[in-house]
Amino acid sequence: MQNPFQPGHSAALPLLCPKTMPQQDHKWVSLALFRVGSGGKLELRDQLELWYYPPQPSLVYHQAPTPCRFFAQSLLLWMPYRLWKVRLLCLKPACNGHPLASGGLHRRVCQVLDIDRYYNLVTETLICTKCRTSHLSWSQAILQQLDLEHRSEFRVILTRRYMTKIHKYALTTHIYTSKCSLEKERIFFFLFKDACDIRVIRLLRERGPGNSPSRIILQLKENHSEEWLQRVARYTAQCEAFMDASRLLQPHFQEPPVSAVLPSYKWLLVVYSQDILNRLEDIKAKITSVSGCILKMDSTKTITKKLSGTAKGTARWLTSVGNEMGQVLISVLTASEGPALDLMAAGLMDRYQSAGVDPSVALYVDNGCCKELYPTFMARMSACIFEWDATDVAELRRAKKAQLLQEGWPALSDQELDKGGHPSNSLISFLRSS
Repeated sequence: MQNPFQPGHSAALPLLCPKTMPQQDHKWVSLALFRVGSGGKLELRDQLELWYYPPQPSLVYHQAPTPCRFFAQSLLLWMPYRLWKVRLLCLKPACNGHPLASGGLHRRVCQVLDIDRYYNLVTETLICTKCRTSHLSWSQAILQQLDLEHRSEFRVILTRRYMTKIHKYALTTHIYTSKCSLEKERIFFFLFKDACDIRVIRLLRERGPGNSPSRIILQLKENHSEEWLQRVARYTAQCEAFMDASRLLQPHFQEPPVSAVLPSYKWLLVVYSQDILNRLEDIKAKITSVSGCILKMDSTKTITKKLSGTAKGTARWLTSVGNEMGQVLISVLTASEGPALDLMAAGLMDRYQSAGVDPSVALYVDNGCCKELYPTFMARMSACIFEWDATDVAELRRAKKAQLLQEGWPALSDQELDKGGHPSNSLISFLRSS
C-alpha cells in the first residue's frame, strides 16, 4: 500500500491547497498536522500547536539529498477556536451572538514575509450553524473577539486583494467545512494576496532618513538573498560530499528552489497603513491623553504646500495647539483662519472635561490675535511687565529740555515732554527695567 504521506499521493495535503504552499513543505506539514484515520485517509491530529518548525537536514546522507529539508519554511497554525477553546460569536444582528463552530482548515495557505524568509500561515474556518455564514479565523471580526494575550499571538498583517460572493456549495469555495455546510448558501469571504510579519513593520514605525520604505525593501532583499545563498551552499556541499562517497554511481540531484521575489516598497507602505489602522484606537488614546496648563495656537502654510495629488489646494492653513512642553494636542487643516477655530477650542475643553483634567489656564496665539486692538493690548501688557527707570528718565528729560531750548522750542513741562510730538518720545521707551 502506498504511503499517503508521500507528496505524489492523492491523499497528501487533503485539507490544503498544494498550489499555495511550496513543494518542499508538503511532506513535513502532512506529517505534522495529519494522521492516518481508520478509513485510510488523513485527518487532523488532536494535539495541535501554534508554531511548527521543519526538520533540520541530516548531518550525513546515505541517499541522495533533496532540497526539501534545506529550504523548508516554518508554519503558523492559526486556529484559536481549536487551540484555546475560546468562545467566538457570529456578529450578525439576526444571529444574536450565536456561537461559531469549527469547520476545519481553510484550504488556502498564505505566505508571510519575514525579516529573512517567508513562512506559511494556515487558518481555520468557523461556521455559524444558524445563518450558515463562514468566517476565517484571521479576519478582523474574529481577532477583535480575542483577549490581548491571544490576539498578540497573531503577528501577521494581511492585505486584502478582493472580495467575492459565492452562491454555490461550500466545498467549491476552497473552504473545508463539515457536512452540515454542504447546503446551498450565500458565503462572503475575503481573499488575501500577501501577508507581512509585524517585525518587518516595526522597522518603519520610527521613520527617519535611514529607514525609508525603499531602504527597508533593499535590506530585506539582502537578508533574503544571504539566507537563500547560505541554504544553497549547505545543500550543494551535501551533494558534493555524497557524490564523493559514491564514486561508482552518478546520482541525480534536484535543483534548489529559486529565491522568492519580494514585493515593492509601495506594497510595504500599504501594509504599514494597515498596521496604523489596526492601532488607530490606541493612537487616538495616546493623542487625546495629552494635556497642558498653557496652550498656544499657531498656524502655518508650510505643511499645506506639501499636499499633492487630489489633496493639493484643498487647505491653506494647518492650525495646531500645543502645550507648554511642546507637545501637540490637536491639528486641523482649514481653508482660512476664522471663527470656525472656536469649534476646535471648544472640543479641547470637552476633552479636558471628559478626561477629568483641570482646564487650561490660558490659550494664546503669537500673532494676529487682536487685529486692530493688538498694539493697544501689547502696550497694556508691556505696562504690566515693565517699569520706567526714574533716574534715567530724569536725566533724559533734563538733557532734552536743554536741547529743545537751543533749537528754539519753548520751555516744556515734564507732562508735555512725555506726551510726544518731538524726538524725545522715541528715546524714553528704551529706558525701562524689568
